Amino acid sequence: MFSNKKYIFLNNYTYCAGLNDLKDRFTEYIKVSIILNLIPIMPVIYLSDFHTKKTHNLLTDYIDIPKFVCTSFPSNTDEIFYWNLTNNFIPCDNLYHIHREQILNLKLNIGFLEKYKIIAREVIRQLKKPICVVHVRRGDYLNICNSLHYTTSPENIKNVLHLFTFQMPI
Repeated sequence: MFSNKKYIFLNNYTYCAGLNDLKDRFTEYIKVSIILNLIPIMPVIYLSDFHTKKTHNLLTDYIDIPKFVCTSFPSNTDEIFYWNLTNNFIPCDNLYHIHREQILNLKLNIGFLEKYKIIAREVIRQLKKPICVVHVRRGDYLNICNSLHYTTSPENIKNVLHLFTFQMPI
C-alpha cells in the first residue's frame, strides 16, 4: 500500500478545535508518518475561532513545525499517499487504530514557537510562587451541558479546592 509512496498528506482535513487539541492531532499525524516511513506534507489546519475574535488562525502560526515536514507540495504527486480519514477525528480513524500501540509508544513533542515560550516564561516570572493552575474547560461547553454553569463556576471551583490540603514547599 505504501511501498511506492514517499509522502503522506492528510487530505481534506476539516476537524476544527482549539490550539492544544489540534496540536495533539497534528502530532498524531506526524507519528503516523514516522511509523509508515513517509515524509509528512504540512496540511492547512485552521484553529477554531470560537474562543477568540481572530479568524483564519493557522496552526502553523503557533507551533514549531519539525524540519522533516514538507511545507510545500511535491511535484510528483504519484509519490503521495493521500490519507482520507474514515472519521474526521484522527484517533478514530482506521489507519490510526492499526498503528495505535506504536503511536502511543512513540515519544514526540511538538513545541510552541519560541515567541510564545518567551511570553509564557515572562508571565510565570511575574507570578507569586508557588503557582497552582487549574484549567477549567468551560466556554464552548456551556451551550452543550447546562450543569456546567454551576460545576464550573468560580464559586464551586473554590469550594472543591477547599476539600484538599495544599502544602507550601519549605
